[in-house]
Amino acid sequence: MPFLLWSDLLSVGVESIDDEHKQLIAIVNDLYQAHCEGHEKEVVGEIIERLRKYIRIHFAREERLMERCDYPGLAEHKLEHTAMEKWVAVMENEYRAGNGAEIAHEIFDYLKDWFYDHIGRIDQLYAPYLKNSA
Repeated sequence: MPFLLWSDLLSVGVESIDDEHKQLIAIVNDLYQAHCEGHEKEVVGEIIERLRKYIRIHFAREERLMERCDYPGLAEHKLEHTAMEKWVAVMENEYRAGNGAEIAHEIFDYLKDWFYDHIGRIDQLYAPYLKNSA
């Protein structure tokens, strides 16, 4: 069973961004499955690294779209992205340092809360601006 599920309530109404959000959810679900199946630390670490790299790319694309449509909340939104990038990097370092068992549930709890809050609430704030500029 997946850890995170896509819902139309998460849609920002822009297909490319929704597709990227679905990809992010898939990466988190891969991480959760690897953890549940007891894969070695390196496998889970590689998935965390994949998440870190993908969010960097996704956030840059999303921010460019917000710039193009003059979204007034861009600065605050960038701060959210920066905080997430830093948190994922810290968790990746903790996991690679051998603290995976201690932080695994913290990782999943944080990601679940972040995805549903960030995509389901915060990203919805820019959605009308992107739709109107498309």
